[in-house]
Amino acid sequence: MCDASPPLSQQHLASLQALTRDYARLSRSGAGLGKVLGGFFLLALAVVELAGHHGRPTFLGGFAPLPVTSILALGLLPFLWLAAREVMGRWWYRRHGDVVPSAGEFSTGRARRLRIAGILLPVLLLCCLVPILAGSLPWKGLRVALVLGLALGLSLAWRRLQDRGRLERFMGILLFTGPILMFSGIQMAAGDTLLAFPAAGIAAIIMGLREHLAFRRVERELAGER
Repeated sequence: MCDASPPLSQQHLASLQALTRDYARLSRSGAGLGKVLGGFFLLALAVVELAGHHGRPTFLGGFAPLPVTSILALGLLPFLWLAAREVMGRWWYRRHGDVVPSAGEFSTGRARRLRIAGILLPVLLLCCLVPILAGSLPWKGLRVALVLGLALGLSLAWRRLQDRGRLERFMGILLFTGPILMFSGIQMAAGDTLLAFPAAGIAAIIMGLREHLAFRRVERELAGER
């Protein structure tokens, strides 16, 4: 006759519930390293923007196109970030099991953000295409194609970013709009646009490292429960 397993104490059950909640939250968010990588990409965009204009920022912004061949690789950064974030989420942060989103994932707030994005994206696209089409830029056709491709990428990625936090949504917007502005020949205004890249990048690196350390703690506690 087999002995029945002893019942779990209320304290142990509460501890397991908190542990599984932490795992669900951290594994779904990418738990850190995705934010760290995106933060470094944002800092790289700010450095290239400043270096391309010889360290002379403009407070209000302006039309000062950079050679498209020197910034071509920047168009890959948002796609590299999204791919790396997905790989890290699936093969590192969810290796103890995937987390199924709750039934209330598509909330009214999320639908509202999608509607706002549907309005703002065409406005951004128009503002960035006008300088290319109106000016006498070299590689004009390539610039238009790159802007359209990045705008399409942002529209497709936006729905995927809705189940992330505000910082990651903001990072996604910056990683796409930064190259779009550069390909359009628009020099970012130091008073707001350019400042957002290092500010968000540093915040993402700090928060990402904190989340990664928290996930490692959860991992150790999960191992102790086996």
